[in-house]
Amino acid sequence: MPACSLEPEVNGRTALFRISGKFDGACAWQLAGRLEQEPLSKVVVDFSQANEFVDPSHSIRRRLPAPRLPEGPGKGAAKEVV
Repeated sequence: MPACSLEPEVNGRTALFRISGKFDGACAWQLAGRLEQEPLSKVVVDFSQANEFVDPSHSIRRRLPAPRLPEGPGKGAAKEVV
């Protein structure tokens, strides 16, 4: 069973996406995909029925490689390269 329900509607020239349930990373990706494909230029996303918001950024950050610093003097060693 999906964590959230994403119900699209069209109201005139406006696309309306109603989110209900747990808004997690999978739901965010699903919403992003639908928004990319949405032909209408006016979009409303309604989160009023979402009962939980999960921040997936902590799990994404664990999968990314650690930032590297340039080596050698004068190479910006004090700056982080992302």
